[in-house]
Amino acid sequence: MASKGVILVVDDNPVNRAVLFDYLDGQGHRVLVAETGEAAVEITALTRPNVILMDIMLPGIDGYQACRQIRSQPKNKAIPIIFMSAMDDNQSRAEGLKAGGNAYVTKPVLYDEVSSLLHTYLKLQTYETTEQTSKSGQTHALSEFNAIIDIIAHDMKSPLVCILGFASELAGDFADKDVPEEWAEYASIIQKSSSDVDVILEALVLLKNLRLREWHGSERISLTETLEAVAARYNSIENLKFLELAQNLKALEVMSVRTLLEEVILILWRNFSNLSEDEAPSLLVEIDSYVNESGMSVLCMEATTREISKQELPYILEPMTGGKRKKVKDTNILTICAQKIIEYLAINAWAEATDKGLKISLSFPAPE
Repeated sequence: MASKGVILVVDDNPVNRAVLFDYLDGQGHRVLVAETGEAAVEITALTRPNVILMDIMLPGIDGYQACRQIRSQPKNKAIPIIFMSAMDDNQSRAEGLKAGGNAYVTKPVLYDEVSSLLHTYLKLQTYETTEQTSKSGQTHALSEFNAIIDIIAHDMKSPLVCILGFASELAGDFADKDVPEEWAEYASIIQKSSSDVDVILEALVLLKNLRLREWHGSERISLTETLEAVAARYNSIENLKFLELAQNLKALEVMSVRTLLEEVILILWRNFSNLSEDEAPSLLVEIDSYVNESGMSVLCMEATTREISKQELPYILEPMTGGKRKKVKDTNILTICAQKIIEYLAINAWAEATDKGLKISLSFPAPE
């Protein structure tokens, strides 16, 4: 049975409020309503709802501002906020994520879409509550499954290294000799396919570790040191474009989990490399950071990539929708790992297409 919760509906249109109230009440939820952004802030302070459905165009402060004010209270940072708007454009969606929203639905609202989002967020809250109150050890069957993953990854690594090595040798020999063009093409395909399998194994082990490991709480992290560590790891990976970093850090520290933050930045840079133009000799990533109006530290990473279409943009950071993978060309399964880390860290992340290529921003609590 789907989880039920307290849902706050914020909309100045009485018809919209009534329709949503009737639907959600009929689904078994307890429904609170607010006509203005100010009222939503007050209600959230008094009665902490499980999820907020927030209209953007409101009298007084708009939905974006109301969201920022709600997020400014530490106890409200984890409340899922779903924006509702008739504006269906990437700029409005990006603005909603920057303000601290978790999702964005367009009007007229589709009941199935809202119901699916509520089910996901409420189920996650139920799971987190259960985890906090009662932590049970891994079952024997699950332990065996995890051991099998490690064995598979280990045993496949050796033959993969051999295949990659021989394919590289063949490609070098073919370049110096007069051989049919398809031979060189076959060697290249073997190299690429072997590398893809290697990445899949890497993602499999990483996802397993993300699920099993208990990470320490957030700590003060130097962005300069973190970026230097990630750059060193990036440069040690073969088949990636040479990295050029241009940094303009205004916020120097964030609160996060160091190991996971490094992992997600590395994955994003690897995808930047895959998304860059084939003829580009290097990958330029411009780094900026600042503290926004809500007191959150924002890390922006803009890379010179190929043009990202409007159809692709929503899936740059959201490769899983309804249990199905929405794969963007030239990205790989590690993108799912990045998504899982972002969810684990409970941070906001959004992607924007720019004149230079692709810009991805992450927001974190700023150190006090």
